[in-house]
Amino acid sequence: MPRGYSPIPRAPSLAAVSIFIVLCVLPPALMFLGAFFPESDFTLEKYRLAILNSRQLVLLGNSLAVAGGAALLSACLGVTSAFIIARSKARWIKYYKVAALVPLFIPPYLHALAWVHLFGSKGPVNQALAPLFGGPVFSNTGIGLAAWILAMAYHPFVTVSTYAGLRSITPSLEDAALLAMSPARAAYKVIIPMAAPYALAGVFFTLVLSLTNYAVPDLCLVRTYPVEIFINFSSHYDEAAAAALALPLMAISLALAYVIYRALRGRPFWVFSASGGTGLEIGPSRAAVLFALVSVLLASIVPAADLIAQAGDPANYVKTFKAAGQEFLHSAWLAVTTGALATIPAFFIAYYVARAGGKASRAAAALIYLPFAIPATIVGIGMIHLWNRPGTYFIYGGVLIVVMAHLARVLPFVTVVAMAAVGGVNPALEEAYSILRGGNLGRMARIVLPLCAPGLAAAFVVGAALSLGEVGATLMVMPPGMETLPVRIYSLLHYGASDTVSALGLGLIALSVSSAALAGAIVYAHAKLSGHKGLDP
Repeated sequence: MPRGYSPIPRAPSLAAVSIFIVLCVLPPALMFLGAFFPESDFTLEKYRLAILNSRQLVLLGNSLAVAGGAALLSACLGVTSAFIIARSKARWIKYYKVAALVPLFIPPYLHALAWVHLFGSKGPVNQALAPLFGGPVFSNTGIGLAAWILAMAYHPFVTVSTYAGLRSITPSLEDAALLAMSPARAAYKVIIPMAAPYALAGVFFTLVLSLTNYAVPDLCLVRTYPVEIFINFSSHYDEAAAAALALPLMAISLALAYVIYRALRGRPFWVFSASGGTGLEIGPSRAAVLFALVSVLLASIVPAADLIAQAGDPANYVKTFKAAGQEFLHSAWLAVTTGALATIPAFFIAYYVARAGGKASRAAAALIYLPFAIPATIVGIGMIHLWNRPGTYFIYGGVLIVVMAHLARVLPFVTVVAMAAVGGVNPALEEAYSILRGGNLGRMARIVLPLCAPGLAAAFVVGAALSLGEVGATLMVMPPGMETLPVRIYSLLHYGASDTVSALGLGLIALSVSSAALAGAIVYAHAKLSGHKGLDP
């Protein structure tokens, strides 16, 4: 190894970590600190709101019930899907790999729009069952429906994480276990213990996202803690009170985020390369086919079909898209900008976590999971608290604040995907290049970036797709004339314009899927040219 060799480009890494802190951590941190000094003098008056009264306990209980139900159902769906994808050699699996991820490109509030309509008293489901049962069978409100909707939207996170765990197991270890014991015992002794931390991380990830989601419970008429925070701030515009009110929810979310960090311990949440060998496999199974069909039907086809039915006549699409042309443009360029800007610091943060080692690397890894515990409303309020000042109004008064809010929301997700991409690069290749030629710039350009290209493309897609669906923080910071498509959809949801909302929602889904398809085509072309296998899953 050459004298003075350092695998870490320190200046870009430090800049990337600083950007992450300023965007994702600093605004809510200063907001919570400001609650101690609402009138310049230190006081705990505002934090009396953090002492839960009977009403707040009910709201917190509702939040935990919705999130717990969503996480439990997501665990059942996600773990089963991951095992089928990872262990079945059927030809249809390559299609199921893609179909299992489609729900991530349908924002949760659009899932809610579809299921609330389907389970309405005059909706298709109850209309079909009413002759048999003498009246409506299902309700389109309540904790159960909110949990169901969030599980349909978020269970692919469990699929992805569990799949990463299954693919991380060395095939030779499984083969040795299968020689010594029955398949069931090998699964119990080897596969489940090694994949369990990944599955657990995915379940708790879903739990955090469900706990901090306010759009779905709001549409299901369930008063939860995030809904209360949003309503309280919208009524009083009191940042300190909102921070104090959010403290119990944040404490629970942070504890869950810590569990995710401890479960993964720096291991990738996603995998981008297929491992060799066979291990324990699933043979031809009608049960697996039936599960795959039903899961895709409920999580993707049914919501999309219902939105199409609600949108009505094709002429409605033309009229709706023409009226919302500005919002489409805003959302499209904002998604591309957010995805691109998030991928750059995400790559350097991921590289630092993978290569630096020591306490600093572990601290950076823990920092990545911290923003997952911050609700979108708190991100927005934190942005207002930090940037709504005379000296920084050039940021707060224009489009830049919206870009920063979107970056704050998507950067942690993009960084997690980038960590998996960097984790797939063999450090020995970098060391060999440094010995033969040296230089950080050449090593990054010739070795690291080409090998990470498929993963970074996936990171860009994740950032763009999440930006297209972002509504919570945008509602808080959006300046006049900068309305996005999700904000327009969410605003219309409360006015009963189901045909317009459905058409706009389908347009939003089309934008998300198109971005993913384009990135997939680029990755496929890259894989063909370079001889790599490309993205996995």
